[in-house]
Amino acid sequence: QILGPTQANYSSIFIYRAYYDDRAVQNTIRILAISKCLKKDTRLEMKVNGVITTLKFLPVEGSCPWSWAKKCEWNAHEFQSVKIFDDIPDQVEITIDDRSVTVNVERREPVAKGELQVCVPPLYWYHDWTRLILFFELWRKHSPTFIIYANSISKSAEQVIEYYSAQGLVQVVNWPMLPLSASGEDPNAGMYRLSHSLAHNDCVLRMEAEYGVLLDVDEYIHISNNLSILEYVQPKFEKDNKLGSLMFKHFGLKVGHLNGSFDGIADAEYFPNDRPTKTVFKPEEVRFLSTHWVFVHEPRSMMKKKVPSADGMLLHYRMSFDDAEPKHSSRLGEIDLDDVQWRAREVAGVIFGDELPPTRSEASQIIAKCNGKWRSQGCKVPLLHCRKDIEDADEWVFLPPTEDSHYQVL
Repeated sequence: QILGPTQANYSSIFIYRAYYDDRAVQNTIRILAISKCLKKDTRLEMKVNGVITTLKFLPVEGSCPWSWAKKCEWNAHEFQSVKIFDDIPDQVEITIDDRSVTVNVERREPVAKGELQVCVPPLYWYHDWTRLILFFELWRKHSPTFIIYANSISKSAEQVIEYYSAQGLVQVVNWPMLPLSASGEDPNAGMYRLSHSLAHNDCVLRMEAEYGVLLDVDEYIHISNNLSILEYVQPKFEKDNKLGSLMFKHFGLKVGHLNGSFDGIADAEYFPNDRPTKTVFKPEEVRFLSTHWVFVHEPRSMMKKKVPSADGMLLHYRMSFDDAEPKHSSRLGEIDLDDVQWRAREVAGVIFGDELPPTRSEASQIIAKCNGKWRSQGCKVPLLHCRKDIEDADEWVFLPPTEDSHYQVL
């Protein structure tokens, strides 16, 4: 799955996308790429407007290899140019040793003030159309648009995404795999979860809303006192010009076993569950975004602040919580869950008609079991490691690379 050259080798670098950044790292070209760890004396060069300059390179996760997954050989990187004060180029040539590739330079979209966008990391083997509908219907409260990265989804999940895309709410970014090398080596086997960190940071650069949030399709940020996210965060950012991002404490949300009737929604209960936060941020002030918080702000003096759980919380309705028996749980009194349940049923009927597709909980169980043993396999690669067990569990759609989303080999 690639557009352009496919003769990759052990030392190849896979260029994903280049952006001219007039905000976070002003007047520079930032290039997102996948590579094995680069030595300090590696010389990467870029030709722009006829002038050759050296590129600075940084691992997106802060280190290479990433400390969380040290056995994953292929890691996300950013290459950064010197400041450009001449005409902004449409293309640049990137060179290492005797190899070069020409890439287009994208522009960041103008900021839409008072808007919110949600980034969803790459979906792989994703099938749960019920939780997908619940996700969109819960988030209606906050009126965001969505950028969803997707590699492999079930036909039913695709139909749900197409329904909301037709309403102008969703932009889908097809998330490609890396090409095999000429010798048959598969770099995807050494890349953590399709390099979700690269997707996180690409999403920040694609965003056009003033505020952003990164989370999975089984997560929702609830704000107390019947406020929307924007009603809560805007005054705080406007009051404190050093505020870079707001982090929301994690709580479990038990919705029961969802099916076509969505019966579990109306009786949903939340409970304390100590897992990492998720964050609301201003994209123009993010240098590097990680899964649970802003890894690096720009400028670096910007601060992260924790939101008191009395003000707002991250609600996580993961499938493993369906059978949870928490000691302390509470009803979500400020959300009209009966209305959410009714809307979810109505949407399912519009998309699928009278005959709803099966929910196929066994597919989720296969993925959970497969992911549970990833460290023994060296690197978390569920797209490959789980394929044998899950490929017959549903009707899968693999999204191909596009002109807007593909790798070029350097």
